[in-house]
Amino acid sequence: RFLSNFCYIAFAFCRISFIGRDHNKLVKFMSELTIWKYVLFSLVISLAFSWIKFFKYSINFGQGELNFPISNERDIATPEVVLPRILDFYMVFNVISDLFNYLVFLIVSFCVDLCMLVKLRSTVNESIDRITMMVLNEKQIEKKKKELEDTMKKSIRMVILNTSIGLIFKLPLVFLPLVNTI
Repeated sequence: RFLSNFCYIAFAFCRISFIGRDHNKLVKFMSELTIWKYVLFSLVISLAFSWIKFFKYSINFGQGELNFPISNERDIATPEVVLPRILDFYMVFNVISDLFNYLVFLIVSFCVDLCMLVKLRSTVNESIDRITMMVLNEKQIEKKKKELEDTMKKSIRMVILNTSIGLIFKLPLVFLPLVNTI
């Protein structure tokens, strides 16, 4: 899931890099970064935050009435099995991992989508200004303005739809780890 979230963030930055010309340092860096370097970095970070899940889940072999994978949180939380400090470390690290994986990535992806809308709006406004200076015929200006505004509205609708669907499906997942921990 971490790697998937990192890939979504990279994809969002690449979309921003295709809008307009002047970009901030982060967008330039993300768009110029090679795929293999980004995947390697993402994989290392993902493994660093996700290794704790190895202790949380086990493969479900032949027990159809149970979930797949089987969660071992009850076994881990049994005081006779684990020392209290190890249990505290497990619970804290698991909560930190889940918060980063669900809440932080949700907020970051939402902010990146908002930045993309702002960049799109400013690019379309610049295009309208350029067209107004270049074209003398009022009908052509109005036609181009309408085309650009329609394009912007469609793009805004698509970004809002994408963000809304992401929020609808990801928001419940933000609270699920917290409920499981409690």
